[in-house]
Amino acid sequence: MTDSTNQPTKPVTTQSQPAAVPAKPVKSTKSAKPAKPAADAKPLSQAERIGAAVTQRLAVFERYLENPKVADLCTWWAEQAVTEIGTMLPRATEYGSEDLLLIGRGLLAVRNATEKQRHVSDQECAEMGTLFYALGKIARGFSAYGQGKRPSEDTLLDLAIYTHMILRIRESGGWPWGASAAQ
Repeated sequence: MTDSTNQPTKPVTTQSQPAAVPAKPVKSTKSAKPAKPAADAKPLSQAERIGAAVTQRLAVFERYLENPKVADLCTWWAEQAVTEIGTMLPRATEYGSEDLLLIGRGLLAVRNATEKQRHVSDQECAEMGTLFYALGKIARGFSAYGQGKRPSEDTLLDLAIYTHMILRIRESGGWPWGASAAQ
């Protein structure tokens, strides 16, 4: 491997693995829980709890952050995540999730017209509805390329948000603010 100046790069290794086999990152789809504060500690704000959870999760990858390129990528990715949160929250609270279920049920009805029917949960319908929205963003991106343009950053950001929405729906059983969600 080489870097942008065509200089060889040194792979990041751990003490337990030889240099020829790069260490695998820890994969987790569950949210990390921050450590409990001491009994005499001032309660953390919600933002501080989120920051502590993020810091705890990133500590798992500390060995990779020694590489400046990896550290730069991680910093960029974290900044993107904060941007996504800022974009997603107002929309999620305004729009809710009923449209996701409606779209998912509609897509399911079309599919089931020719296939054996089975029960599909609201969770699966919400995932399908969100994928449908993502497909619309992908179509918008290809339309831009067809016009000799590049897709807007807003379109790409929406795709990232829809991906994270599906992961959240899958992990928690649904999207918040729907009729069946705990308000």
